[in-house]
Amino acid sequence: MIIIVYSEENEDSIKDNLGAPAYSYYFVLKSFLPALEQLGKVMVVEKPQDADEIYAKANGEHCVFLSFTAPHETEINLKCPTIPVFAWEFYNIPDEFWDGDISNDWRFVLGKLGWAITHSRFTVESVQTAVRVDYPVISVPAPVWDGYAPESAAEIGQVVDNFSLAVEGLSFDSRDCAVDDHLNGGELSKAISNEARQFDITGITYTTIFNPIDGRKNWPELMWAFCWAFKEQENATLILKLAAHRADDMVDALLSDLSRATPFKCRVIVIAGYLDQVNYDVLLNNTTYIVNASRGEGQCLPLMEYMARGKPAIAPKHTGMEDYIDESAAFIVRTSLEPSHWPHDPRHSYRTLRHRINWESLIEAYEASYQVAVNDQQTYASMGRRASEILEQHCSLRVTVDKLRAFFDDHRTMSERYKQRRNTG
Repeated sequence: MIIIVYSEENEDSIKDNLGAPAYSYYFVLKSFLPALEQLGKVMVVEKPQDADEIYAKANGEHCVFLSFTAPHETEINLKCPTIPVFAWEFYNIPDEFWDGDISNDWRFVLGKLGWAITHSRFTVESVQTAVRVDYPVISVPAPVWDGYAPESAAEIGQVVDNFSLAVEGLSFDSRDCAVDDHLNGGELSKAISNEARQFDITGITYTTIFNPIDGRKNWPELMWAFCWAFKEQENATLILKLAAHRADDMVDALLSDLSRATPFKCRVIVIAGYLDQVNYDVLLNNTTYIVNASRGEGQCLPLMEYMARGKPAIAPKHTGMEDYIDESAAFIVRTSLEPSHWPHDPRHSYRTLRHRINWESLIEAYEASYQVAVNDQQTYASMGRRASEILEQHCSLRVTVDKLRAFFDDHRTMSERYKQRRNTG
């Protein structure tokens, strides 16, 4: 079997395009490669049209083109059988078109391509509701567990209350300014550092990793709730790791939002600069909790990665997170539905729904998680073990290979039947 794969970003372009609309598809594609390599010959192409050249030389060998792109950005006129691989976090897929482009109606694209892969049962249901109940779409999360799981169970469940983190480039530490008084964003911005520095971190650490340009991540509420929950607690630290090219452009806006939470005694660290792999692993290994307060997720790779390592979460249980957020491994944040628009619709017309975080519930989750980390090591360790166990069942390489093998077998069978009908008809 020949498996051709494509994403808009590649190894060379991704460094300059972190935070761009399609940047995460590159990382998803990269995570899928080990699984795909167990199922066939994998060929990465720089543009979709290259798939047809490979298909023409396949000599009858079963061949598929996996386009890691949103449906409206997927090439639909190739000869090579094309399967879009995409994430989606809203309650219905786009079912109308605008700007004279019918590909904005995902029902048209998916109907023409005939098959799809996504990353959550939530999205499978959204697709089948819009297209047809038996539409062949499968949920296959990015297989990240094997790369992040601890080597032994003994590594899970230890609360680390003292570690150091080396950062290159732009960063901010609330301990560098007088946040015990009301400050405006400009005053906080004076504490921004552009120099390489080391953070010595003590106490209970909460980490969140997000693209600050993406409003769906809801980071202001995540940050404000932390500062409110721990306004009198010096032993709690929130680390906001920004995942975007030129994230420094967003730091002033972030600090303006942070100023609304002053005064507080807890610590807030913002990292817009670079973390090398060694220091990223330091953060991963020593974080107490991974935090998510988003309005919707296609799957959320950072949350999956940290839970795979055995880190309990604070997160809502909705959209793509429904498949792996469980009260045995997370402090669940309550939400309610509110009207929204599809993110790529320039009309911003309300056509769908997203989740609104319950502010009180988020604060309660922070407070409860802190008490567990400080006073109940047994529960904390149990939650960490369950987090890794759940993610193993959800997104291990073994689970991924089994799902894809069955899916590709069905695709091969249906393709052969179609060819037979076409040849005899």
